[in-house]
Amino acid sequence: MASKRPGRSHFVSLKDLRIASGKKQTEICDFVTQYLDLPLGDRFTEGSLSLIENGKRGASQKYLTAIAAAYGLPAGAINSDYEPQDRRVRGEVA
Repeated sequence: MASKRPGRSHFVSLKDLRIASGKKQTEICDFVTQYLDLPLGDRFTEGSLSLIENGKRGASQKYLTAIAAAYGLPAGAINSDYEPQDRRVRGEVA
């Protein structure tokens, strides 16, 4: 679902974009792996894509550019406001 963020164009999640495009995670990952010419044995995985799609992991600009290309979008069409989650456990002090 698209929404409007202040001062930005329409926002569509990567997962929604993938589903709307009819592409499977494997297709996107294979494309990104080839686009970036990753060394043999290194592969952009479905797990990594899922984490990025769900906001649990960020991606470098080169990966965002490759993901955009997988959808036929120009470089810079996908950006991320990812901020690492605070993984510290907070507790009360007695």
